[in-house]
Amino acid sequence: MGPRARATGRGAFTLMELMVAVAILSALIVIFGGIFSQVQQVVGKSNEAIQIDRTAAAVEKVIRQDISSISKTGFLQITAGEQIAFTVLGAVESRTEPPDPANPAMNKANAALIDYGLLGSNNVLWRRTHLLKPGIGSDTGDLLKASLGEVASGAWRTANQNVYTDNANITLPPRTAHDWASHLAGNSTDFKVFWWDGAAWSADGATGTWSAANPDNWPEALRIEFNVWAWLLQGTPTIVTATTIMDLSKSWTPNKWAKATVRITSGDGKGQARSIVANTGNMLMVNPPWAFPLPSASSTYAITVVGRHVEIIASLE
Repeated sequence: MGPRARATGRGAFTLMELMVAVAILSALIVIFGGIFSQVQQVVGKSNEAIQIDRTAAAVEKVIRQDISSISKTGFLQITAGEQIAFTVLGAVESRTEPPDPANPAMNKANAALIDYGLLGSNNVLWRRTHLLKPGIGSDTGDLLKASLGEVASGAWRTANQNVYTDNANITLPPRTAHDWASHLAGNSTDFKVFWWDGAAWSADGATGTWSAANPDNWPEALRIEFNVWAWLLQGTPTIVTATTIMDLSKSWTPNKWAKATVRITSGDGKGQARSIVANTGNMLMVNPPWAFPLPSASSTYAITVVGRHVEIIASLE
């Protein structure tokens, strides 16, 4: 009987080979996990950008439609460059008064008073419409018992309405945060209004009033600017230095917010925005340093990576 043939196969992996294989697999998991996380972030930012673009386009469309309907038989008022009110002609319908079968025309009108601005510290872009219904009903909801001429002269004014403009003859009902029907867009900042007088744009923060008494003196055009943001997180600072914001209520992943932007949305330092260069569990490091007045514990901040600046120029001719 000849010699037994030696087996050509091999046995199980050695311990060293298993350790190498596990190390390679672990490295691949870490690499692909990081890639997947980055893809998720890119997709998330893209979706936020799409939503912001849609919001900005929708708001711009509404504002342009309103400006195109401005009537010089009423008035136009710009206050401190950050609020605008005007009268319009055209079919409008109440958003607060339900239809009345006994009086179907009650919640409709052919003229209205509209005003825009940011609602206090809530960063809500406000659009309010009041239907002008001379001789019908009372000044409730979004109905005003007044005509264009009465609104322009202030003849409709009642004791429960407050002065909105610097012109004592033009008033609007008080703004209230619970008037949900007037909220046009959230997460909005830097709402500004300018007018073109034929030679130059008005200064930032300027106030102007125009009425039916002098229709030939109205501006030739309006420019409205604002920003719309996708807030990722909002909060209130605990401690602020020239280059940091500390919020002891947070427990972030280190450097999670690097390359994002932090904006002061209310209180001291409102309107300032800075790039985040790094973060710890509860502190944001920013560059460049905050300007004076520095944000404080009475301020609020928002972190964002997506935003859009909207500029609308529309003729009044």
